[in-house]
Amino acid sequence: MEIIFIIIAFAIALFLVEKINRLEKDNLNIISELENTEKEEF
Repeated sequence: MEIIFIIIAFAIALFLVEKINRLEKDNLNIISELENTEKEEF
């Protein structure tokens, strides 16, 4: 039973890490787009 719980917890942790990595990439893309639009305005 403990092994199953550990595997489930590990799977959830991997899922969260993957989700956080995607959010960080999206935020970086948004930030770079904002910087590009600011450069174009000036």
